[in-house]
Amino acid sequence: RRAPIRPPDATVTTLAQIELANPATTLVDAIVVARRTGGSAGAAGDSATYRLVGLFYRTGGGAATQVGSTTVVVSIESVAAYTCILDVTGNDARVRVTGVASTSITWVTVIKLTEVSR
Repeated sequence: RRAPIRPPDATVTTLAQIELANPATTLVDAIVVARRTGGSAGAAGDSATYRLVGLFYRTGGGAATQVGSTTVVVSIESVAAYTCILDVTGNDARVRVTGVASTSITWVTVIKLTEVSR
């Protein structure tokens, strides 16, 4: 489990960043849970959960590449504007989240990696 974060308002925020091995192919399986913890918008108990699965590889010292697109296994939201995605930057895969304006949200994630190299 990653430490919870509380990004400000509707800011896109990296919840987790995973350095991918090289050379390797890595399956990233991320479960994310969000709960409104304050602010003037929304209602007490607003929540969301996501399960995202993505496949990534690195080869020859190059940057990370995502194979195909992220599979959203679960997306349950009491506020449709909450979002959660997997993406890449440099050598890393990231779990990124976005809340809504005038709302404090606590986000947590558990990530399972399955990797094959060489």
